[in-house]
Amino acid sequence: PMLSIELGWNQGFDRYVQTWDTEEDLGSDPVEYRTVVNALRVNELAAPLLEEAARQPRSFVWLHYSDPHAPYILPPGFDNPFLGDEHDTAEELELKKIVPSARIEDQRRLGYYVAQYDANILVADRLIGEILEQAADLGLLADSLIVFTSDNGPAFFGSTGYFKGGKADLHEGGIRVPFIAAWPGRIPAGTISTGLVAAHVDLLPTFCEAAGLDFDPSRLDGKSMLPWLLDENQALPEREIFWQLDLYTWFPQPGKKPEPYATIAMLKGKHKLLADSLLPVELFDIRDDPSEMENRLLEQAGLADSMAAMMREYLAAPRLKHTDD
Repeated sequence: PMLSIELGWNQGFDRYVQTWDTEEDLGSDPVEYRTVVNALRVNELAAPLLEEAARQPRSFVWLHYSDPHAPYILPPGFDNPFLGDEHDTAEELELKKIVPSARIEDQRRLGYYVAQYDANILVADRLIGEILEQAADLGLLADSLIVFTSDNGPAFFGSTGYFKGGKADLHEGGIRVPFIAAWPGRIPAGTISTGLVAAHVDLLPTFCEAAGLDFDPSRLDGKSMLPWLLDENQALPEREIFWQLDLYTWFPQPGKKPEPYATIAMLKGKHKLLADSLLPVELFDIRDDPSEMENRLLEQAGLADSMAAMMREYLAAPRLKHTDD
C-alpha cells in the first residue's frame, strides 16, 4: 500500500496504525480487500487514537479515508439507497473498458457503478460525521483545527464540473481539490473563498503554527495558511507551486485522458505550465481560463521558456534525505 510504514509514512508520528494490518487474509482480490479496508475500519481504529488525544495537552490526528475508491464496495451493514432510483440507467459498459481494479463480479451496468460510487460518498460522509461526534463528546472540538481535503481529483464516475481531466492527470480536474477548515471561535463559520492558492505542502507549516510549535519555516517547502484562515484579507506570499506525476497514459475516467500528456506542472501567479519530461506542452491563464481550453504556449513562448527554466531549477535542487533521527 502507498501509505505503508515501509515507505516512511510513519515518520514523526508517535503511533501509526495501518488499516490493512488485520488477522484476516486480504489476499490479492481488490473486492475482498475493500470489504475490510474502508471508512468503517478507519473509524474503528481511530476511536482509541481520539481517546488518547483527549488526554494530551496538544495532539495531531490524521485519518486517511480512501472512500470512495475502486472497487466501490460498501462496508458490511450499509445498504445502497441509489440503486434503482430515478437517475439509474440500463446503459451497459464494455467489460474491457472497466479497469480490473474497479470491476465488481461481471457487473456491466453503468447505473450500478454510478450508484455504488455515490453510496461510497454517502457512507464516508456519515462515518466522518460519526467520528466528529465522538471527538465532540471527548471535548476535542472546543479548540481544535479540523481540516478536510483530498489527495487528487475524482476517478471513474466522479464529476470534475467544468475542469478538465481527473485523477492521474495534471489538469485542474486532477489536482484542484476541496479544502474545508473549521476552528470554533477562530475561523469564521460559513465563509467560502476561491482566493487561496495553496498545496498540500502548506499543511505541515499551517498545523505547526496553529499548534504554537517552534519550527524553522525555511526547512519546509510549504507556507503556513494560518494567517489567511484567520483573516481572509491576509494573502500567502506569491511563489511557484509544482506538481509531478509519472506518465500515466491510462485514465480512470470515462473517455480519453486529455492530450498532450504531462509529467510536471507549475503554477506561477495566474499562469500554469504543463510539460512532458521538461518539454513545455501547454500554457494557460488559469484565472481567466480555469477550464484550460486556450493553450497560449505559442503566443507566450518567452514566458513558457522562463517557467520551464524554473522547472529545471526546481528538479535539480537538493532534497533533504529521510533519517531515523
